[in-house]
Amino acid sequence: SLLNYLIKEEAAIVSDIPGTTRDIVEKYLDISGFPVILSDTAGLRETQDYVEQEGIKRTNQKANEAHLILALFDSMQPEDKQTLDIIAKAEVPVLILRTKYDLNPPQSVNINGYLPIDISLKTKHGLDIFHQQLIEKLEQICAKGEDAIITRQRHRQCVNDVLESLHNFEKNFDTVIKAEDLRMALSALGKLTGRIDVEQLLDVIFADFCIGK
Repeated sequence: SLLNYLIKEEAAIVSDIPGTTRDIVEKYLDISGFPVILSDTAGLRETQDYVEQEGIKRTNQKANEAHLILALFDSMQPEDKQTLDIIAKAEVPVLILRTKYDLNPPQSVNINGYLPIDISLKTKHGLDIFHQQLIEKLEQICAKGEDAIITRQRHRQCVNDVLESLHNFEKNFDTVIKAEDLRMALSALGKLTGRIDVEQLLDVIFADFCIGK
């Protein structure tokens, strides 16, 4: 439910039946200017189902790769030990969310030393606090405010091309020319972020690497 809420579409199946989420569902989104890959994984619990066990294995792998962990606890259920173990071993920031506040408003007790955020996707309770803390964590992870270091000449050239096109956009008065300036700025930005066509990619590969048969 939280994934669907954040991306504003029904990407994940929501069910009262435990174990329905097995494959990892990944979505790309922008959160206050931060590019985020959001991964919805299988819940952690004891199970004899082989397919669900594989999903849980992938959940643990994804938790080890993540820059930020959103740990969800159902306020209607006891806290599961496997998720508590991930939190205890986590070397990255963790946000703990206690869900279904509308059905069972819990006492504000900590979980593994963390103060959970009580939320309800149905009544929207606590979601503003969640958004605020999520953005704060993203700012910490991305070190907002620090100067970026560009190490490759190609990247520096792309940035210079973007700046030059935007500078031309500001000083030109003709609408058609301004539109072309913006197109060139977007094109240069696309090269920097990887949104480039095949021919451009081949040019970069053959310019930067020696490829033999």
